[in-house]
Amino acid sequence: MKAAYFNLELVASMDVTGREAEISNILDALTLGMQPAMLESAEQAACQLDFACPPLESNKEASGYLWNIWEVMGNIAGSPSATIEIQKRLVVVLKCLQKCAKGDLRTWSGGGECVWSDLPLFTEVVYTFFNDPMQHGGELTPEYERIWRNANTFAGLCLAAGFGGPHNQIVYAIRVALEEPITDSEMHKTECRILIACDWITHGGKALLKWAQANIGYIVDENDPEGQYIDQGSLYHGPPTMCLGRWGYWQDRFMEIGKEGSGLGEDMRRAAREAAEQMRVIEREVGHTLSKSEV
Repeated sequence: MKAAYFNLELVASMDVTGREAEISNILDALTLGMQPAMLESAEQAACQLDFACPPLESNKEASGYLWNIWEVMGNIAGSPSATIEIQKRLVVVLKCLQKCAKGDLRTWSGGGECVWSDLPLFTEVVYTFFNDPMQHGGELTPEYERIWRNANTFAGLCLAAGFGGPHNQIVYAIRVALEEPITDSEMHKTECRILIACDWITHGGKALLKWAQANIGYIVDENDPEGQYIDQGSLYHGPPTMCLGRWGYWQDRFMEIGKEGSGLGEDMRRAAREAAEQMRVIEREVGHTLSKSEV
């Protein structure tokens, strides 16, 4: 089974020079923990990963070990052939890890975090996988499209489970898809961004709506100390943060691009309409009927 995970595209291409044994042990633990429908195995995997962690007083070694775990997880989750089932099993292992109490670690970012409840360095490693490959003129190959979507799906599952961040990166991912006009040039890239926005609603929409609810009445400016300021796209003119007004705009925008005449194909339009419907379902589950006058 370990070979199956090691042969996933991004795992197989990892540079493991100087850390072969540690990466192999991490894969052993994750292979145990990712057996379908076996919570006990995930708990055992978490115990193995916890036991192998260097003493937290050895800051460099402990930080490096955590980095290796998250890098392997990110490569498993983001590989083109990774399935949603694999990603969900990784989330279960993460939840089990959070229950292991080890102590505080001063990470490379300079802060003190609890191992394992805070999942130190998890965000710094995993969120690099779902960066927009086209931000700096990169080419969107079919393989990278699959990696990009898988990484965003995994991050959405993490958001739904209550860990991962900073969540403003999620809003940026949806903003570029929904808050800018659709143009005929590079339509494939536009459609990929829209599908990723749909994925975020599917897997992390409930957390996004709760965040918007928590921000009712919150006044934000460019120097917001909590990092809640999130620029608007050219089509959205509401508050520059995650709020109910933005949520409502996204819902309307999904419906708009789901109509004939939007320039998108039928499959894409259907995905957009389904995302809008999913937002309505989430509103009912959370127990809030959106009022567009609320921000």
